[in-house]
Amino acid sequence: MPMKCKIQNAVRASLFLFLAAGFLPAFAQRQMENLGRGVVAVRTGEKSVFISWRMLNSDPQNIAFNIYRLTDNSKPVKLNSQPLSSVSWFIDDNADFSKQNAWYVTNNSDKAEVPAGRPFKLSSDVPQRQYISIPLEIPEGGEISGRRYSYSANDASAGDLDGDGKDEFCVGAMTVDDDGKGLYSTGLRHGDALHISDMDPTRPGLEVFGIHENEGKTIELKTPGAAMFDAKTGEIIFSVGPGADVGRGVAADIDPEHPGFENWGGPGGLRNVHGKTITEETPSSTNFVIWWDGDLTRELLDKNRIDKWDWESESTVNLLTAEGCVSNNGSKATPCLSADLFGDWREEVIWRTGDNSELRIYTTVIPTDYRFRSFMCDPQYRLSVAWQNVAYNQPPHPGFFFGVYFSDNFKNALDTNIWIPEVDPLPGSKVYTENNKLILDTKGGVTVWLNKLLKGDFIIEFDRKVVVADGKNDRLSDMNVFWMASDPRNQDLFTREGVLKQYDSLQLYYVGMGGNTNSTTRFRKYEGNGERTLLQEYTDTGHLLTPNKDYHIKIEVLNGTTSFWADGICYFTYNDPSPLREGYFGFRSTWSHQEISNFRVSSHR
Repeated sequence: MPMKCKIQNAVRASLFLFLAAGFLPAFAQRQMENLGRGVVAVRTGEKSVFISWRMLNSDPQNIAFNIYRLTDNSKPVKLNSQPLSSVSWFIDDNADFSKQNAWYVTNNSDKAEVPAGRPFKLSSDVPQRQYISIPLEIPEGGEISGRRYSYSANDASAGDLDGDGKDEFCVGAMTVDDDGKGLYSTGLRHGDALHISDMDPTRPGLEVFGIHENEGKTIELKTPGAAMFDAKTGEIIFSVGPGADVGRGVAADIDPEHPGFENWGGPGGLRNVHGKTITEETPSSTNFVIWWDGDLTRELLDKNRIDKWDWESESTVNLLTAEGCVSNNGSKATPCLSADLFGDWREEVIWRTGDNSELRIYTTVIPTDYRFRSFMCDPQYRLSVAWQNVAYNQPPHPGFFFGVYFSDNFKNALDTNIWIPEVDPLPGSKVYTENNKLILDTKGGVTVWLNKLLKGDFIIEFDRKVVVADGKNDRLSDMNVFWMASDPRNQDLFTREGVLKQYDSLQLYYVGMGGNTNSTTRFRKYEGNGERTLLQEYTDTGHLLTPNKDYHIKIEVLNGTTSFWADGICYFTYNDPSPLREGYFGFRSTWSHQEISNFRVSSHR
């Protein structure tokens, strides 16, 4: 029996026993597991433990958690001083490892403080290590009808490619519909790697990226070495390398400065989602990808390593090397499995040890500013974990775009095709970029619109500061924003001159942080008819502005609920009965001097 088959059978058996309690079937339109919190904890220091847990599809967006430690048979100790509402991880820095410890989480809204699922236990004197060990008993090999166990060749993927609620089966050059009939054939020939997801957030539906072999007499057919096509229709979106023989290829969002998935493998170096070369340099591996660190781009998984593509230096940086572990499948160098198995939204990876005596499930211990629902809540992702070990293993992808739509570090001069300033024409007012910052330095009102229509669910983030020094416009007031803005009477939104009352006729959400000379922080919905509905207001100093302080601002839009966060604290959340589904974002202020940096718009899950 081939070693890969032995190890993968052992993976399935051991992993089932380890995870069975959290994966109970639920019968609905599509059968999915009834996931629990999936708490996981690993020792990271003498007294420190990194703990993380799942956020689920059934959780409200503003859910908050408490975390408790149980030491031997003592009374549970609550570890967090404030409810955890912006992340789903915690660092316990005071654990006593001379005793057994366990951790569990509760919903802050629960009337009774009870564990949300099983506590995760660590035995006394557990070593510092970033993995969970599962001992292996390797099964004996065998034969069926005189043939030894083996695997079929190359790759196949499944997902709802045509959006009808049922899954199709893509084997590369052709796709089989849910009724067993052929949906289309691309004519792209045979290939060894295939990736399916929503790779281009500007296009509807899913895309497929694959590479193709061209050998011998087939070279003259000039089949593309790599190509992307529409998952529903088979329409070729781009292709490169006619006649090139390409053996490995990957598509993933690894560069936030280029919207959508990047792809590499074959001629053209690292390419954007449209097939255009970003750089002739490529990542150090062309294999698996994994969400591992704290940002939204995906990392590289190859052999027993996890690496990071540094898009600024165009080089690769190592994040983890799993000492004592080895990969499977010869030169393919794949893990036993990679998936969001437990903990927060980041993924775990399973490797075997070199002597095949154990599996090691590695989980990240890197803090993150983001909180998302588990990828296992997504049907396509869950299905891709199930078929990951079929033929030539490929990494799992969700059935939605996850990554950065747009980012700007303001390192160049202000591009008024992207950022449209509307400034009250008073002397001494200007909007410009300097030292990687967008500067609003105005005597009167100002709005700076992002000229990109935003739809669906997303997150907007940036850093912002109100400068109070000796400038003529330095005043502690009005760190404001518009989002989901549209004009019911005019398709052209950008027709105003910065005076606040000119915007009363728009539809939008508005937060005025530190308005009225830093005496109020208000959340409004503009109804599009002149009415500006006040949804909530603060006047306490904790919700007002501090001069010269860098605030990290986050705006979330998800399933009709929108929220505004400052430095990880949710100021406002609103489940709108008539939500605004699309619109534009704008920075807003009046008579103030402000600096804005690190702007990005990313997907929300």
